Amino acid sequence: MKGFARAPLAAVTAAILLLPSMAEADELMDRLKKLETDYVELLIRDREKSQELDRLRKEVLRLQSGNRDPLPVRQRRSAQAPETGAHDHTHSGHQPEGTDDHGHDHGHAGEGGHARTDVLVEGGGIRVYTPSVALDVAGYLDNSGRDLERRLESLRGFGHSHEEGDDHGHGHDHALLREGFNLRHAEIGIAAEVTDYGLAQVLISATEDGVEAEEAFFKSVPVGGIAAFKLGLFRSDFGFFNRYHSPEWMFADAPLVHLLTFGDHGLEGVGAGVEVTVPGVPVAFGFEAFQGDGEAIFAREDEVGDVEEPSVFVGWAKGTVLDDGVNRLQLGLAGGFGKHQEIHEDGDPPEEEFVQGDAWFVSPGFSFTRRGEGRHGHGDLRIAGEYIYRMKDLEIVDEAEPVRSEQDGYHISALYGFAPRFDAGLRWEQVGLTNDGREGDERESFDDSWRLAGVLGFSPNDWSRISLQAGYGSYDFEGGREDVFQAMARFTLQLGPHFH
Repeated sequence: MKGFARAPLAAVTAAILLLPSMAEADELMDRLKKLETDYVELLIRDREKSQELDRLRKEVLRLQSGNRDPLPVRQRRSAQAPETGAHDHTHSGHQPEGTDDHGHDHGHAGEGGHARTDVLVEGGGIRVYTPSVALDVAGYLDNSGRDLERRLESLRGFGHSHEEGDDHGHGHDHALLREGFNLRHAEIGIAAEVTDYGLAQVLISATEDGVEAEEAFFKSVPVGGIAAFKLGLFRSDFGFFNRYHSPEWMFADAPLVHLLTFGDHGLEGVGAGVEVTVPGVPVAFGFEAFQGDGEAIFAREDEVGDVEEPSVFVGWAKGTVLDDGVNRLQLGLAGGFGKHQEIHEDGDPPEEEFVQGDAWFVSPGFSFTRRGEGRHGHGDLRIAGEYIYRMKDLEIVDEAEPVRSEQDGYHISALYGFAPRFDAGLRWEQVGLTNDGREGDERESFDDSWRLAGVLGFSPNDWSRISLQAGYGSYDFEGGREDVFQAMARFTLQLGPHFH
């Protein structure tokens, strides 16, 4: 019994001795948790201050240059109002096609207005951004039994071949939608800038056919606060659609008139450009010169002969006519001129005709945005449109026989955020209102083609978007008129900053 009595007594004694140690441990744990909380709060405040400093530096540059939209929208928006999240159709890469308001950078902001800096390394006046990644994957079908986009070149008046699906020998068709699954775009990019000097970006695109440079350019800060220069491989900055890659489109396919005029890559090339902004004037002017060799207009055929290069010149102007903080209306006008070559097949058996000469286009456009009061794009409205008129004034080589064609078209789209992270849109487009061709003394006019499409999108987070799209169109092909229904399911991803 004495042993049993001693055991509880020993336990009680040990507990009494350990109580101060346990209390001290609890106190230390509470202090540790408080210090961790305070440390996290300090990190957050420090990050916010760094972001604010970064925003203010760029805002000063904007005011000095007179440019109304040189900043990444994620920074410009956080300066104006609390951010509503990426893919809310106010600042992310996923914007209605033809809309210029989604800015020059697709780094995404978090909630509460605190944008991520997307900076990997910074020091000594040099800033290196985190690598960017972009993906565009789509499932596609249509009821024609043949891939529609590969046949569009045979629309009467718009092509120069009598064979459907001819790609002019350029082979740049990796972004065209095919039946089944499509890896439209897979891109990785790196970018860096030097304070008071400029920014460089390289975008590498991987396709089923290999790896290629999508863009690789340097853009200076505005020299004298007025003129910013751009050199390298880049997309033309004209209009409100051309500069963007497919992961940035709200609709899965490019507008008909844009695809038929410039090809699936748009108007791009190796060259140089300058953007002029006058302080206090809400209009920017641009001039660009490219080496040449486009996919549709400004094309090259080595067999036809050499062309003195650079051979493509583009000019444009964009102005903001309304900006009250909620509503914004931009207008633009662009035009381009350059050398163009084609190879025709004619006769039976077919014989090749070498054709070359000049081509030019003119394109007015507009972009209207209204920012809603809801979160994550709820209430946001975007309406954009573009018209393109093109002329090819050519001659058959060694015969001086004229080959001339003129075509036009337009598209208009609207997108509305009907709920947080959900949007719906419509696009109407028509090509061939003017659609005439002449070869020698023979003249011919062709019919128009049109398409109506609707899209429903959902952005589950700040960097991705899932959408469903359906379209119905009537097309005037070489083989006769055909009505085609299209359906698409699409996933796009945008990580990291993406500059234009």
